[in-house]
Amino acid sequence: MNKYFGILLFSIGLVSLSACSENEQLDVEDIAIPRGYALSAGTSTGFYNSSVAYDQAADWLTGTYATRFNTGDRLYDNVKTSNENGHGGGLGPVYAGYSCGSCHRNAGRTEPTYWTSFKQGSDDGSGPYGFTASLIYITRKNGTFFPNYGRVIHDQAIYGVHPEGKLKVQIDSMTYSFPDGEKYTLCVPRWSITEWYADSISPEDLFCTVRVPLRHVGMGQMMALDPNEIEELARRSNYPEWGISGRCNYINERGRLQLGLSGN
Repeated sequence: MNKYFGILLFSIGLVSLSACSENEQLDVEDIAIPRGYALSAGTSTGFYNSSVAYDQAADWLTGTYATRFNTGDRLYDNVKTSNENGHGGGLGPVYAGYSCGSCHRNAGRTEPTYWTSFKQGSDDGSGPYGFTASLIYITRKNGTFFPNYGRVIHDQAIYGVHPEGKLKVQIDSMTYSFPDGEKYTLCVPRWSITEWYADSISPEDLFCTVRVPLRHVGMGQMMALDPNEIEELARRSNYPEWGISGRCNYINERGRLQLGLSGN
């Protein structure tokens, strides 16, 4: 899917990725801004038409800032190895992806590799690149965890180590009709796990939830939000007629209780 707009916000201590190739960029100076409006990221706003629009720096980044961006970008995308050399080493012994970017591709939403496999006629849930590009959470049906496994199944491992399990996916297609008669198809993935490295878990006792990795664009903007405003919005998000009531999620990190952001 094309990304029509890429927005970069560079905050001190945090880089949010955006942009594209130079020949696709529109000069911010040439953009007519309607009265009463403003560019969402100020001088860091860019408009691009590219599949990697979220994975470049803003034009004004130079010197130390450009170095920091490029260092962070390499840390995000470079393939990790099992060699503990201090420079991208330490992968394993089991893992689900070999870098941040292997799941969060181009810092944006990723088409899961299991879907790519399905379109290619394969039932290999681990995908053609050896990982799912999705997070596969496993628990018992009663919500408790399995002693020999963590919260996320790791379907890959370094040489000589058995992964926690291998994923298979079956896509069931169901056709329905809108009230006007137009037909549409829903595809439902059904997961199974084989080749468990420890105790095998029966399908009757297994509950899998599959999640697409979060986009990492706009993290600086999220961190800049006033937590009091978020809490007020949660208090006002109450719809008893639908059984929905907004609430904030809090996490305790390094002894400090704070709002959970970006999936936490």
